[in-house]
Amino acid sequence: MTMYSRTRNGGVPPRYPLMLVLLLTLVGLLGGCGASTTPGSSTPTATPPPHQPTPTITVVLKGMITEFQLSASNSQAGDITAGSDGNLWFTEVIPSTQNGTTSVVGKIGRITPTGKITEFPLQTNNFASSITTGPDGNLWFTEAGAIGRMTPNGQITAFPLPSRSVSGDITSGSDKALWFTETIPNPQSTTIVGKIGRITTAGHITEFPISTSASHLFSIVSGSDGNLWFTEALNSGQSGKIGRITPSGKISEFPLSSNNQPGDITVGPDGALWFTGTQIGRITSAGQISEFPLPSSSNGGEITAGPDDALWFTEFGSNKIGRLT
Repeated sequence: MTMYSRTRNGGVPPRYPLMLVLLLTLVGLLGGCGASTTPGSSTPTATPPPHQPTPTITVVLKGMITEFQLSASNSQAGDITAGSDGNLWFTEVIPSTQNGTTSVVGKIGRITPTGKITEFPLQTNNFASSITTGPDGNLWFTEAGAIGRMTPNGQITAFPLPSRSVSGDITSGSDKALWFTETIPNPQSTTIVGKIGRITTAGHITEFPISTSASHLFSIVSGSDGNLWFTEALNSGQSGKIGRITPSGKISEFPLSSNNQPGDITVGPDGALWFTGTQIGRITSAGQISEFPLPSSSNGGEITAGPDDALWFTEFGSNKIGRLT
């Protein structure tokens, strides 16, 4: 059985780390240097100042990693988000094989800043992939065939999708609704239909199909222009695309360069959209695309804007973290 959690084409990894790490290690290096004075020679009485060594100041910031064990030893934690209640909420999958039959137990987990974990099981053979905090203060997550809503006290409501699709990423829109990607496979063929879904906080769902056939839709984010932006990978050697959908449902698609299949997408400090793939890409709200090849033979995974106004991303296949100004 293949478990889905923001699965990427082009070697981009899914969000299934084996351990949930809540504190990251940050190592910063700041170098500074002074300047030496070179005396002039026009005045014979001038005395050159003594040579001063160039000072170097090194500041090292160290962090401590703390790991919090989940209840099941084989649990696979996935996506994580900050909740409106001051806690962290995450998705969790626990695979199980009995008598040759594989099943999964899906859970939504809550962890307090002090490390206290509470887990809320989903229905049998279902699991969540992406999770976000909605405009109503509840947790919203994607699962097979439904969109889930969880209150901070653990009450779960599932809203079935019109078709038995595989929902992927989810985010809050500028219209106070939740927007998500979904892929609908045809069991009779290899045909795949991609859709962008919208669900109100009351649970009303609207779907917007993508015109391009065999589109795998992955990450989605709310742009600085008020629209939703998403990544789209295609089969059969076609180049991937970046998609834009307005709150009213109008879709535009922007093709990438040859063989670049996008994965994650985020809003950059410059207001443009930045995305990963075989190249790191940037697209303006007007649709102008720039692509930056990676120095090593790898694929970008997740990407986010850093506090230094640069873009930071994971590299799959080269055990590196990348930074792009």
